[in-house]
Amino acid sequence: MKILFLAKYAPNFEVVNIESIERKTVEYHKQIYDAIIKLGHSVVATDDFSHLLDNSAAYDLVWSLLKDETRDIQMLISSLCNKFNVKYVGASSTVRALMLDKSLSKILAKHLEIPTSEWIIASKSYPEPKNPPFEGPYFVKPRFGGASIGIDETCLAYSYCEVKELAKQFYSSDVEIIIEKYIEGTEYGVPVLNSNTRDIIVGIPIKCISLKKGRIVTFNQKNGTEDGLFRELSDDEQINEWLSEYAQKFFLESQPCDYARIDFIIDQNDGKPYFLETNPLMLLMKGGLTEKSLLSDQMRNYEDIIEYIIDIASKKISF
Repeated sequence: MKILFLAKYAPNFEVVNIESIERKTVEYHKQIYDAIIKLGHSVVATDDFSHLLDNSAAYDLVWSLLKDETRDIQMLISSLCNKFNVKYVGASSTVRALMLDKSLSKILAKHLEIPTSEWIIASKSYPEPKNPPFEGPYFVKPRFGGASIGIDETCLAYSYCEVKELAKQFYSSDVEIIIEKYIEGTEYGVPVLNSNTRDIIVGIPIKCISLKKGRIVTFNQKNGTEDGLFRELSDDEQINEWLSEYAQKFFLESQPCDYARIDFIIDQNDGKPYFLETNPLMLLMKGGLTEKSLLSDQMRNYEDIIEYIIDIASKKISF
């Protein structure tokens, strides 16, 4: 199979003088590229998505890891692949839009009777109401995007006055926000892979223990530039059963999509799971917990996981 691999550092994996925040990205791009090569596929790697415009007929499949702050470029690439009738890895543009809109994804979760905290959305044009929509404390974060972009300890607000101040800061950068009722607890991420039937593959939930104020998992912790975040595979049978059921239910209603991570939080007070958000471009680092979460008799190593994703992507009916 001839694959077009789109990534920021492709094919220049030997990049020097880059910020430490990007070193993990370089390593990740190279791991995916090396796995595709090892599996015997023909690969062209570039960081220029316009290459797809002129050469779409030359490829059987497109795997893109390009991203911007809101990941709109992923929706563009999915749309271009559909236009040129080229198979691609990932989610359709419409599904990506749903997954990366924290409000729409919570609406879907609520429709599926998956618990999620109360919330409202707000923007510079349509600001938050004068009076509190529900009792605090509150959590204020960007409405669009994934990977905890824009999230740190300052997003926690104990009063509605603090919410209004945080909102002003986001509005000054033209960022639309979602204001949630804050739940203090432990976050879990559930990796999910699609299949050619409804028997999707749900990985072992990954427990994320943060030492930050309010146990908040920040963007910098996730990309490895801040300490205080510890991850491990969950061994709690009850929690794993809850989260696997909810993740499968949400993922089956978020199609077409090849893989994703569905995030939840276990409330420290009532011990129950609540839906947080989802990431249709989850990190698949070699040797990482996501790989370990997905290993099974069917997929014994990293290359098996990559080949499985390529296979289901090549058979996906998209729109």
